[in-house]
Amino acid sequence: LLQGAVERAKATLPATDLTLPNLFTKWGRCLLAMGRNEEAKSTLQEAIGLYTKTLGPEDSRTRNAERLLAEVD
Repeated sequence: LLQGAVERAKATLPATDLTLPNLFTKWGRCLLAMGRNEEAKSTLQEAIGLYTKTLGPEDSRTRNAERLLAEVD
């Protein structure tokens, strides 16, 4: 379900909508838990990029996504 939501959001929402990086972060966390590290890495990198553009590098959401990315083997 979450993967479908991410795909629909990418297709319909503007890049400045915080729903996108929020979903990417949640989906990245799920992928990480499933051991799908490469997918988790690219998903979290996308979240970080969007958060950084929208909120800046110091925002707590950007930092949280960066912490998750650091957990990827």
